[in-house]
Parts: sequence; C-alpha cells; structure tokens
Amino acid sequence: MTVGEMFFGVVFFFVLFAALWIFIGIFADIFHRHDLSGPIKALWVLVLVIFPILGALGYIILRPKRDDEDAAMIGDYESKRASRQPISAADEIVKLSQLHEDGGLSDAEFARLKQQAM
Repeated sequence: MTVGEMFFGVVFFFVLFAALWIFIGIFADIFHRHDLSGPIKALWVLVLVIFPILGALGYIILRPKRDDEDAAMIGDYESKRASRQPISAADEIVKLSQLHEDGGLSDAEFARLKQQAM
C-alpha cells in the first residue's frame, strides 16, 4: 500500500464519517420538529433514503433557520447556565472533609482531592 492510497483511504473514511454524521443529524432534526406532520416526516425520510445527497442538501436549504421552539430551548439553556453558582474551593474541601470523617475517603485520597480543589 502506497502513501497515496493510504491518504485517499483516510480522506474517504473522513468523508464517509462526515456524511453519516450529517444524515444522523438530519434524521434527528426531522423527528425532533413539531411543525412537520407525520406524512411529511415520512416523505423526508423516504427522500433521504432514495436520494441521500440531494435529499440532505434539499432539507438543509429548505429547513427554517430558527423557530419558536428553538428560541425557547436556547433561552432555557442560557437561563440555567446563568443561574448556576460556581463551587468554591472552600465548599469542596468541606464536603471532602465530611466524606473523609465518614470513612468514604482514605487519607491519601483526601490529600490528593484536597490538593486538586486548591
């Protein structure tokens, strides 16, 4: 096997993997959407199976950019992310010391985890 054959093999594998990833993402998006009826979803799946490249390109071009459900999901994620309080090193050390006192951690594990927390 020459270097050129290995190179084209790697490129072929990458393209195949990327295409599979795109198809899985499109199938997941089709079944996730609530604005498409059942027969339309079935039609899209049929088009993707029969004409994979043209069907994928058509779906990507024709899909709406963002709907209300997508905006709500993004808003929920951002609000949950903003409401999270970072755990301080002192809080983590207190929890570790409680575990150590209860026998859940050995002396070596406690020292190692305490060092990581600092």
